[in-house]
Amino acid sequence: AISTLVFATPITAMNGFGIFVVLVGSARYSYVSVLEKQGAASQKDNVNSEQAEDRRTDNLEKAISMDSQASEGDEGMELLPGGKESSNGARERKR
Repeated sequence: AISTLVFATPITAMNGFGIFVVLVGSARYSYVSVLEKQGAASQKDNVNSEQAEDRRTDNLEKAISMDSQASEGDEGMELLPGGKESSNGARERKR
Protein backbone atom coordinates (compact mmCIF):
# COMPACT_ATOMS: atom_id res chain seq x y z
CA ALA A 1 0.00 0.00 0.00
CA ILE A 2 2.88 2.40 0.76
CA SER A 3 4.58 1.49 -2.51
CA THR A 4 1.52 2.70 -4.44
CA LEU A 5 2.02 6.14 -2.90
CA VAL A 6 5.81 6.16 -3.30
CA PHE A 7 5.82 4.97 -6.91
CA ALA A 8 2.48 6.56 -7.88
CA THR A 9 1.07 3.23 -9.07
CA PRO A 10 -2.62 3.35 -9.96
CA ILE A 11 -4.74 0.70 -8.22
CA THR A 12 -7.39 -0.89 -10.37
CA ALA A 13 -10.36 -2.83 -8.96
CA MET A 14 -8.56 -6.09 -9.67
CA ASN A 15 -5.35 -4.91 -7.89
CA GLY A 16 -7.41 -3.70 -4.92
CA PHE A 17 -9.17 -7.06 -4.67
CA GLY A 18 -5.80 -8.86 -4.82
CA ILE A 19 -4.40 -6.68 -2.04
CA PHE A 20 -7.54 -7.38 0.04
CA VAL A 21 -7.22 -11.16 -0.46
CA VAL A 22 -3.53 -11.12 0.51
CA LEU A 23 -4.16 -9.06 3.65
CA VAL A 24 -7.07 -11.26 4.80
CA GLY A 25 -5.10 -14.44 4.07
CA SER A 26 -2.07 -13.17 5.99
CA ALA A 27 -4.21 -12.16 8.97
CA ARG A 28 -5.96 -15.55 8.99
CA TYR A 29 -2.64 -17.42 8.80
CA SER A 30 -1.22 -15.39 11.69
CA TYR A 31 -4.34 -16.00 13.79
CA VAL A 32 -4.24 -19.78 13.23
CA SER A 33 -0.49 -19.87 13.97
CA VAL A 34 -1.02 -18.10 17.30
CA LEU A 35 -3.85 -20.49 18.23
CA GLU A 36 -1.69 -23.52 17.42
CA LYS A 37 1.21 -22.17 19.48
CA GLN A 38 -1.08 -21.49 22.43
CA GLY A 39 -2.56 -24.99 22.15
CA ALA A 40 0.90 -26.56 22.01
CA ALA A 41 2.05 -24.47 24.98
CA SER A 42 -0.98 -25.45 27.08
CA GLN A 43 -0.49 -29.12 26.19
CA LYS A 44 3.17 -28.82 27.15
CA ASP A 45 2.16 -27.18 30.45
CA ASN A 46 -0.26 -30.03 31.12
CA VAL A 47 2.43 -32.62 30.41
CA ASN A 48 4.92 -30.73 32.61
CA SER A 49 2.35 -30.51 35.42
CA GLU A 50 1.66 -34.24 35.19
CA GLN A 51 5.38 -35.05 35.17
CA ALA A 52 5.98 -32.79 38.18
CA GLU A 53 3.11 -34.46 40.06
CA ASP A 54 4.54 -37.89 39.21
CA ARG A 55 7.97 -36.82 40.51
CA ARG A 56 6.44 -35.50 43.75
CA THR A 57 4.53 -38.76 44.21
CA ASP A 58 7.65 -40.83 43.51
CA ASN A 59 9.72 -38.75 45.95
CA LEU A 60 7.05 -39.07 48.63
CA GLU A 61 6.86 -42.83 48.14
CA LYS A 62 10.65 -43.11 48.35
CA ALA A 63 10.72 -41.01 51.52
CA ILE A 64 8.03 -43.16 53.13
CA SER A 65 9.86 -46.33 52.08
CA MET A 66 13.19 -45.06 53.43
CA ASP A 67 11.54 -43.96 56.67
CA SER A 68 9.92 -47.34 57.22
CA GLN A 69 13.18 -49.16 56.40
CA ALA A 70 15.10 -46.92 58.78
CA SER A 71 12.65 -47.45 61.61
CA GLU A 72 12.82 -51.23 61.12
CA GLY A 73 16.63 -51.35 61.12
CA ASP A 74 17.55 -49.06 64.00
CA GLU A 75 15.94 -50.82 66.96
CA GLY A 76 19.34 -51.17 68.67
CA MET A 77 20.68 -47.81 67.49
CA GLU A 78 20.75 -44.79 69.71
CA LEU A 79 22.14 -41.35 69.08
CA LEU A 80 25.05 -40.34 71.27
CA PRO A 81 25.85 -36.75 72.19
CA GLY A 82 27.27 -35.05 69.13
CA GLY A 83 25.07 -37.06 66.77
CA LYS A 84 27.13 -40.31 66.85
CA GLU A 85 25.33 -43.63 66.88
CA SER A 86 25.96 -46.47 69.27
CA SER A 87 25.23 -49.97 67.95
CA ASN A 88 24.66 -51.50 71.40
CA GLY A 89 22.11 -48.92 72.47
CA ALA A 90 24.26 -47.48 75.29
CA ARG A 91 24.91 -43.80 75.54
CA GLU A 92 28.37 -42.49 76.17
CA ARG A 93 28.67 -40.15 79.07
CA LYS A 94 31.04 -37.23 79.18
CA ARG A 95 33.72 -37.63 81.83
